[in-house]
Amino acid sequence: MKVAAFEQVDAPASRTDVHAFDTTHEIDPTKVIAPFDSIVCAGMRGAESAALIVAHAAAIHVGGWAHKDSTTPPANHKTPPVNNWSSAVVHNVRDSDATIVFTFSQPNGPTRLALRRADGRHKPNLHVMLRPRGSVSADAIGKMRAWITKHEVSVLHVTGSRQETDPGIEQAVVDVLVAILEAV
Repeated sequence: MKVAAFEQVDAPASRTDVHAFDTTHEIDPTKVIAPFDSIVCAGMRGAESAALIVAHAAAIHVGGWAHKDSTTPPANHKTPPVNNWSSAVVHNVRDSDATIVFTFSQPNGPTRLALRRADGRHKPNLHVMLRPRGSVSADAIGKMRAWITKHEVSVLHVTGSRQETDPGIEQAVVDVLVAILEAV
């Protein structure tokens, strides 16, 4: 099954930071071994829309809280009572077992809030700093998958940079998530 992007044009003990370094993958349903049951996100174009693309292609349940004006909300999203992105982040951290944040640089704004809220709730959180137009090593993929398994993650909150601030983040995250799902 081909995965395609939308055409629409020092850490606390609970956090782990990974610097990860081909693109355009296909998901082979016979190779998918998802280490989690569902993904929650707010549906912002970028790292979050990448999670939705991969989840739909791999038949993984999606949900989460989204702002009422989200351009790509999860199919089962719930609108938070306060109409702002920080509310969606707080609710998605609360409703998940762990948070993974994908960026090309240091977290800021909503991504930093997600990591802080996860720390505050003593929930595992992982910051994955990708390189633009770089590939991710098999070792880094293995470490991410091991982190998910170690923390017995059933519901994974995926967030990170937005496409408009980090062009290429959507495809980079698609590539990483496909590799995590197909890691054996």
